[in-house]
Amino acid sequence: GLVQPLFVVAYDPLSTTFFNRVSVEYLYSNHLVFQLTHDIYWGRSTEGPWFIGGRFGGGYNNRNETVFTAIFQF
Repeated sequence: GLVQPLFVVAYDPLSTTFFNRVSVEYLYSNHLVFQLTHDIYWGRSTEGPWFIGGRFGGGYNNRNETVFTAIFQF
C-alpha cells in the first residue's frame, strides 16, 4: 500500500490561536483507503472559539480531536 502523511500548522494573529493537524492516509487497495487524523486547537491569550476545550477537555483553551476514516471507492 501507499502512505501519504500530512502536517498542517495555522496561526490566527488576531485571536492568537493555533491549529495543528497530523494526518496519515493508507491506500490499502484500489478500493479501500484508511485515514487517521489528529487535530489540535489551542489559544494563547483569548477565549475565542477554542474555549470549549477549557470547559470540557481540561487544560487551558485547547481541544483535541482524533478521527479514523475508512473510505470504500467503487
